Amino acid sequence: MSKEIIITSLLGLLSTGLCFAADVPEHLYVVGCVYSSTHTDTSSYNFDGVELLKTDDIFTGEVEIYENGTPDFAIVGQPGASNWTKENYTLTDYRPDAEFQVVELNLKRSSTLTARLRPGTYNFTVDFSEDKPLLKIAKSGYTMSLYIVGALLDDSDNPYDFNGVQFEQDGDMFTCNNVGLHSNSDVAEFAIVENNGSSWNTGTAYVSSDPKWSITDAVTRKVPPTTSSARIMKLASGRYNFTFDYTKALPFLTISPAIKQDVTALPSLSISSGTPVYYDMYGKPVEHPESGIYIMRNGNSVSKVIIK
Repeated sequence: MSKEIIITSLLGLLSTGLCFAADVPEHLYVVGCVYSSTHTDTSSYNFDGVELLKTDDIFTGEVEIYENGTPDFAIVGQPGASNWTKENYTLTDYRPDAEFQVVELNLKRSSTLTARLRPGTYNFTVDFSEDKPLLKIAKSGYTMSLYIVGALLDDSDNPYDFNGVQFEQDGDMFTCNNVGLHSNSDVAEFAIVENNGSSWNTGTAYVSSDPKWSITDAVTRKVPPTTSSARIMKLASGRYNFTFDYTKALPFLTISPAIKQDVTALPSLSISSGTPVYYDMYGKPVEHPESGIYIMRNGNSVSKVIIK
């Protein structure tokens, strides 16, 4: 195949929008049973709607849904069309049958009509930074219980603590600092869950695609929600600070050491060689050290090391 044909083919793919990132519209509106400063009549639909604020590839806004027989709404790129179909982003006929605090939904371009929400005030976040557009709907002023459960150091008498430690919430940000994790093997197992109690397999959990974390400094990963049993993540024993960022449609988790170790300032003690023996930061022997910070003893020489 000639270079000219290859370039032409690539240009053709790009012109049809077949690229890795979702096409980002210039404007986005929520229309339907939506209050606005110019529409307070609950007997009719508001097709001018409420425009969402655009920041880079993310649209956000507060939307109040009212009852009009059925509280329908749609997300569109052009307002004012009474047939709902101007650059419509469908929610695949979303009809929640129960109250919720936060929900994440996939969007796609379609002429399919409306979705539905119970009357109330919601914060909409439409995120085009992923390969497919995503929508997060959160009840205005929502509260969400979030816990770290698993091999917690402060309950070291038990192999796993499923009551866990609860995050502190400040809007869409959740923090949990100085959490200790322990393990009798190479790594400590933990999970980020909404429901604590007798197991970590109940309800919604948040887990990264690579569940094994190697922490020598702050590390941030996407942690999509899941209801599957594949929710356990792993860390070397130690104390860590956790920050759960839910400002976008998908949450991100940042983990950093609670006490940053200055390894370069730690001198070796003596000069004898032998087979190295490794201990975690709490003095427990580690037979097969993986990524993390350890105390290494080699004969009479003791030092702190980072294994990557």
